[in-house]
Amino acid sequence: MKINWSRPNLKQFSCTSPVIQKEEDFTDRAEKIILDSGSVHSDDTSLKGNGNNAIPKMSAAGMDCMVRNLYPDRKGRWTEKYPTWLGDPVENDQTKRFALIVRHKKVESTQKKLEIESISIQSPLLKRALVAVFQDYPGVTADLEQLEFKAPFKPFVHRWTKFEQATVHERDPQTKQHLALLWNVLETELRPFLANLKDLTRRGLIDYKSLWAIYEPGSLLVMHSEGGERLFRCIDTKGLKEGHCKLDLQFIDWDGERFGLATEGTKIAAFVGTMPITSLRAKPLDRHPDKAGIERRVLQKAKVFEALKGYHFRAYKGTGIDATGFKVARFNVESRVIIDTAAFNLFNPDDQVRLSGLDKPSRTITTNRRDSDSDSGSDSEIEIVSDSEDGELRAMTSAKRRRFSASQVPPLRYDQLLICNDSVRAFSMKDNKWLRLFIDSLMDIKWNSGAFPGLVLPADTKDLLLAFAESQVKRHQKFDDVIQGKGRGTIMLLSGPPGVGKTLTAESIAEEMHVPLYMLSAGDLGTDPKDVESVLSKTFEMATKWRAVLLLDEADVFLLARNTHDLERNKLVSIFLRMLEYYQGFLFLTTNRVQDIDDAFESRIQLHLQYAELDYACRQAVWRNFLSISDPADNEFTEERISELARTEMNGRQIKNVIKPAQLLAARHESQLRLEHVQTVMKLKADNQVKKHLAVPW
Repeated sequence: MKINWSRPNLKQFSCTSPVIQKEEDFTDRAEKIILDSGSVHSDDTSLKGNGNNAIPKMSAAGMDCMVRNLYPDRKGRWTEKYPTWLGDPVENDQTKRFALIVRHKKVESTQKKLEIESISIQSPLLKRALVAVFQDYPGVTADLEQLEFKAPFKPFVHRWTKFEQATVHERDPQTKQHLALLWNVLETELRPFLANLKDLTRRGLIDYKSLWAIYEPGSLLVMHSEGGERLFRCIDTKGLKEGHCKLDLQFIDWDGERFGLATEGTKIAAFVGTMPITSLRAKPLDRHPDKAGIERRVLQKAKVFEALKGYHFRAYKGTGIDATGFKVARFNVESRVIIDTAAFNLFNPDDQVRLSGLDKPSRTITTNRRDSDSDSGSDSEIEIVSDSEDGELRAMTSAKRRRFSASQVPPLRYDQLLICNDSVRAFSMKDNKWLRLFIDSLMDIKWNSGAFPGLVLPADTKDLLLAFAESQVKRHQKFDDVIQGKGRGTIMLLSGPPGVGKTLTAESIAEEMHVPLYMLSAGDLGTDPKDVESVLSKTFEMATKWRAVLLLDEADVFLLARNTHDLERNKLVSIFLRMLEYYQGFLFLTTNRVQDIDDAFESRIQLHLQYAELDYACRQAVWRNFLSISDPADNEFTEERISELARTEMNGRQIKNVIKPAQLLAARHESQLRLEHVQTVMKLKADNQVKKHLAVPW
């Protein structure tokens, strides 16, 4: 049986046969495929009709291995009919001989009816000449096979001077002719814009519609933040028609292992009329009157940033910004801090610092061929694709990558130092938070050399404490339990009533050792067993990594003996016992209820110091220590007067709480701390804070 096939308007292809060049070939091949497959026979009862009217049986959905092409009609509806009204393509083999293809489009304007939409550069001579013009210009590769620029021709506006110089100084006659051809086309189109831009910038002004023209990709921009002056590298501008100009910026950051490139964005709101360039949120460095001064100050700060790679223990006083999450929260910070980005990544996996390498841009501008209309405000102007989309972005914290110590990281070049971050990620010991801290507000720690010598403890006890601390923090003693990983820590229990020096002991040890003191109370850990285990695990790991003295103050809830009535607290005690076994750092526990401690802690604690109420001699020593700090050069507080003060039964915290308001009272009177200031405060506190009669004979 012969099957008549209606020929389609456009070739269709079968996945079982090679490409068919003619419609006759298509009919013959399609008929052969169906007949050979046995799907159609002369006696097939599935065919409807006879002779030329026979129709093959319908296949299951999606089973015909063929393509069905559909086309829009003039009303936008899809049809099988090829739209003959389209005509033949204008750009073909004949047009390839032209040096330039200039495409025009209709515009609604009182000044002109048409404007250039895009220019394709086909001349190999032009491409070679433009390589030098657009050297180091992000996103433009001038020697591509297909090189196309779209209005408003950003690269040419930014490099107009270099383009004109290349046209004037070209020595090859034919290349010079091609350059002049392109220059004439662009100059005619851009003349009004360039004239307006020149008039504005020579006055130090800019208007909103021309704003993008002063931000050349790759140029340096000056911005101000809480950390002061800072430089960024401009990557792109977009969004003029959205009510703001969006700038994509690039800077160098530290990820805990090496330096890399990071990006952030900023916006400049639309404005009416003109604005001084120096008043913009982001100012081009080349147009700034204090360019040299800015570079000098930024470079000085950048060298500090570079030196802060790795781990550092510093003091800080200034603004801190929460380094976790998306919300920007600012804090006033006055604390000792640990600068350690590697630890930040470890303990904040959702906020890890991820950078691209210094040898490649952190964002790749992919559309060399189509640099588009910035006035459109769309993201398709110069399509910016993050490296992660094309497989280029690598998390610099990847475990598979070779590990480097901070000392092995190669130094940054001058141009790289100029765009370094002005802040570091650090842990605030007082606030117990990870923060971004500004370099200008960091300072060296002023250690209290008199803290440990002034500790009111027997000399042999102090000697033993220091021996434990030095063994754990400095020398990393090699003694281990039978089970690997157990018994490597040093755990001390300090028990006694409030205000007798338990907390001060831990603080003094840390001061003497010049190591961080990481202080937590039981309230910071919570009461839910899962939360407690998570927080304790992270805390123990951080303290061990930083070789810090860890103080868990008022740890009674974790130390009290287990019983059959409080199963939830039993869980807390069990978790705490288990985690103490594997802790590898130096830990102080304080409690006021030593008589109620669970027996299981006895084997976990290396040293137990019991503090009694301060006796007369101890109170003398405490008064003497605090007063020597407050008034080291004055003879106001003689030994006789200190002895009289010590007759009142007070603990160390109460004595401290007398001296502090007395100092404020002295400052109010603009004088040194005097005896009458202390007397005034003691009398006011007598009813509430002093248990026994306050006898003051003066």
